[in-house]
Amino acid sequence: MLRVALFLLLLGAVVWAFFWVLDRRRQASGPGEAGGSGGRPAPRPPRGPDDDEDFLRELDRKRRHDKRQRPASPPPPPPAQPTDDSTSEGEQTDENA
Repeated sequence: MLRVALFLLLLGAVVWAFFWVLDRRRQASGPGEAGGSGGRPAPRPPRGPDDDEDFLRELDRKRRHDKRQRPASPPPPPPAQPTDDSTSEGEQTDENA
């Protein structure tokens, strides 16, 4: 009779421990309660504009909008080539040095 009582006591302890572990896992996966009883930490806010997806999305939207609003301008003319006559008498060129 003592063996049956010890077996039932041991079986009860194992079953209780099993359900206790399941309950703790369920609590840990849910949102954390006030008082810091565990759970996953809240996601960290962005530290800078490069980390903020909303900021980057809005910046890209504004850039595309400005690009559409800006009229297409012709490419700039090539830089003018200096001629030999363009140097003044006081300036020295590599050839005159």
